[in-house]
Amino acid sequence: MKIDAEGAEGAILRGGRTLFADQSRPLMLMMEFAPAFISHNGDDPARHLGELESFGFRFSLIDERRAKVAPTSRDSLLSRQFSDLLLTRDVAS
Repeated sequence: MKIDAEGAEGAILRGGRTLFADQSRPLMLMMEFAPAFISHNGDDPARHLGELESFGFRFSLIDERRAKVAPTSRDSLLSRQFSDLLLTRDVAS
């Protein structure tokens, strides 16, 4: 699933909570993460990432220049102005 909502990702996550929280199925999301845009829309970027973690997602940066995907952390994402993310979740056992 690709999410590109210019900072309104929080509204999408709230609306799709049932799907995103269901850890009985694998799910892969691609999304932009821009803390300033999220804050501008009235959401807390740290809470946003915490919610994604609670849904079982792992964070990876998409580096299009190098054609690589590399694991990253919540703290690293919060320190960057903008990130293209790949979020992955395997089936919970």
